[in-house]
Amino acid sequence: MSTRGSRSEKVNRIFQKFDANQDGGLNRDEMAALVVAVNPRVKFSDEQINAILDEVFRTYGNFIQGDEGLTFEGLLRTYDDGAGDVDRDFDALELDINNKGILVTSEASSSSIADERALESQKKQRTAAWALSPNHGIVFDDSWKIVDDLEILIKRLKAKQAKDGKLKADNLDAHSDAGWSRELGPSSEISEKRVFWEESGHDYVSFLKELEALRTRADRARSRDEAFDGHMVIGRVLYEHQLFKEALVSFNRACELLPTDVKPHFRAGNCFYVLGKYKEAKDEFLLAVEAAEAGGNQWGYLLPQIYVNLGIALEGEGMVLSACEYYREAAILCPTHFRALKLLGSALFGRASEMYTRVLAVWPNHWRAQLNKAVSLLGAGETEDETFQGAVKGVNERILSVLDESGSGRVDLGLFFAVLAPICNGPPEKRKRVAYDALVWRHVNEGGTQIRKLDAVKYIKLLRTIYVPIEGSSEIVEVHGHTDNSIVSFTEFLVMFDDPDRGFGIMSTMLKLETGDRNRHGNHVCSVCRYPIIGSRFKEMKSHFSLCNQCYSEGKVPPSCKQEAYRFKEYGSEGEAVKDKCFCFTMQSHDDS
Repeated sequence: MSTRGSRSEKVNRIFQKFDANQDGGLNRDEMAALVVAVNPRVKFSDEQINAILDEVFRTYGNFIQGDEGLTFEGLLRTYDDGAGDVDRDFDALELDINNKGILVTSEASSSSIADERALESQKKQRTAAWALSPNHGIVFDDSWKIVDDLEILIKRLKAKQAKDGKLKADNLDAHSDAGWSRELGPSSEISEKRVFWEESGHDYVSFLKELEALRTRADRARSRDEAFDGHMVIGRVLYEHQLFKEALVSFNRACELLPTDVKPHFRAGNCFYVLGKYKEAKDEFLLAVEAAEAGGNQWGYLLPQIYVNLGIALEGEGMVLSACEYYREAAILCPTHFRALKLLGSALFGRASEMYTRVLAVWPNHWRAQLNKAVSLLGAGETEDETFQGAVKGVNERILSVLDESGSGRVDLGLFFAVLAPICNGPPEKRKRVAYDALVWRHVNEGGTQIRKLDAVKYIKLLRTIYVPIEGSSEIVEVHGHTDNSIVSFTEFLVMFDDPDRGFGIMSTMLKLETGDRNRHGNHVCSVCRYPIIGSRFKEMKSHFSLCNQCYSEGKVPPSCKQEAYRFKEYGSEGEAVKDKCFCFTMQSHDDS
């Protein structure tokens, strides 16, 4: 069984490979080369690389040695904190290590099990590099023999299925969730490509028979501990090659042999999760937590990773709040566990969104819920559910750019509120009153209850410039040099505001448009975004849910109404929907008669 030393040796090999100038540190260029090399499938932009390096050099500032950069101890600490996977990175760099710490390369195996085992046993082949990592090392020599034989059987199966065109793979990660901790501690994990084995052919049936023979060998071990070790390594090799169903059988057998051991429960939970069985995964992770907590300090250092995977399984079941609790526990036990912190933040933003969605289902026009839902979606990275973002862009382009003539980045807040007031919901007189009150509130009118005519004129010209730019684009210039400091009451302000020629004469037209939009579909709200539907309403004729223009154009449907195909009908107004309903009723009545 290996110690932390073998893992440190791997980190040291990685460090030496990228310490190009051999100064004992990894500077920003060397660290950038490392990040790119261990993520061959990711196309980083310069901005992304710089952001990653900034975070590393800030978080591990105590390990930065002047211009030399990050020390070996700092790189080792990043792996200890879960910021990287030393075994995965080691394999991605095509490095290997034997029992003496000498770099070697793997070679092809021969045909017979006996000959191949002799070759593989001498090298402790690269495909079994996970066994050299802490926490899942191989204890018994006979278990090594089982590993070697199983690797040969899998290679034979892979060769036969590849030859027959039965083995399929795609470029998607087997686990798409970046927060997923697939093993206890760093490991080489499964390959970057998802493998789909053909399980119905003769080759696979023969493989299962030989696999069962290996399991029988493990069961006939001299002690329970050795049998446990045998089944664990069988499961681990199968998992490595993405034979998840068969790996689960071995981990379950290991659970039977040593029910209080953390490792088989954790790995069985991982298998269940990959197979889409989230409840079973949750149950296994809970058993792992129970075993770890009962084992005292023996398993304490593994609890953060167990908590993280338990949280992910709970999210799979839709239990986001419960998941947050376990992410929080992981972060408490290991404050530098970036995965736990990232997942906790994302989960908190995602439930917030769910709560606001529930509010909007009851009260669709609740503006605070609409705003807060948008903010929570942005925080969770759901930028495609954009509405708030689009509104902010409109405000920036049409309003703030006009208010900030000098480009200073500052605007008059009172004027900003007054400009927004006419397009807010509510009776027209109330909107005008709010605009007037906002102008009174401005710092130039401290202590007063009325506004200057100069300010009223400037405000109305701003409205025309912003909302009627063709007519008002040059009028804003005319305000400059105006020196009328007389006072304007609210009644006088209304006269100026409503003037059809020099005031905001489009107010009445705007109100008619609003009324038409807001009454077009009665109380219908979009079943996806939960906003009131304006414009066209798209009704799904089988499940009877409705979508707004935007959600329909983006192909979104409610999660509870998933179907293979959908049939929508577009209604321009609620009157059309009523006519359609009456027509269907009339047709049905004729059919009944």
